[in-house]
Amino acid sequence: CLVIGHEPGGGTKGERKWNIKVATLLAPKLEALGATVFIYTHRTASYTSRCNEMRTGVKKHMPDADCVILMHYNAFDKKSANGHEFHYYGTPALAKCFRDSWQATYPWSRPRQANGILHNPNGRGSQMLRKAPAAAVLLEPFFRSNPKEANILLDDHENVATSYSNAISNFLLL
Repeated sequence: CLVIGHEPGGGTKGERKWNIKVATLLAPKLEALGATVFIYTHRTASYTSRCNEMRTGVKKHMPDADCVILMHYNAFDKKSANGHEFHYYGTPALAKCFRDSWQATYPWSRPRQANGILHNPNGRGSQMLRKAPAAAVLLEPFFRSNPKEANILLDDHENVATSYSNAISNFLLL
């Protein structure tokens, strides 16, 4: 299940549109590998409502989901912020697959902290991770506030989708 992050209710302008574009490129790549894909977009602005709505929607449309991908990018407003981080709750395996695939696709990108993998039991996004009815990862592949990264990645939908597809494929082969 690909969960499109932000708007309504948060994120930076354009984040939802960027994630939808990546998800629409990612879905056929996963389907070609034999996966069933469900793209979920939030309808409510309240964070708690979005978390509950996501859980209900995923369970209804994909009761046997292997993984839930919470698609974002970091809107942190600090020009010096850079790199990537992949948040998880529970098992780190899915986050590691994303980190490894991301670094293979974008070798110039560096983990922001904790080698790019963050256990997230109660930080930002943690409720969404805890509510996910399958292994879940919250993607923060780059910082929108960093012009160097944003200028490259905001227009590189195809390679981002391929990196994500490789990560999910590697996770499902574990």
